[in-house]
Amino acid sequence: MAWFPFVFIITGALIGLGKLTNRYIAFIELIGNIALVVLMLTIGINIGARDTVIKSIGVIGMQCVAITFFAYPDVISQRNGLLQYNRRIYDTSIWD
Repeated sequence: MAWFPFVFIITGALIGLGKLTNRYIAFIELIGNIALVVLMLTIGINIGARDTVIKSIGVIGMQCVAITFFAYPDVISQRNGLLQYNRRIYDTSIWD
């Protein structure tokens, strides 16, 4: 079954190489959105069914807040219309 996703990816790529009408593309987007909602629903049910996850939801939430807080300085920001990394100044003289 490990090859199953690859068959669908290759089949989809071959279909996508052809000229598709806007109506067909809209239908494909609808199917993709429905599949995404079903996937998120099943993942949520799977997480909700595990008692260990539900019991530690507060700890998981605080870890998410900490990760977000400490990752913020490294987030790509937009300045003057160009994407740039936030720069930190590191003193490299201590390594010499």
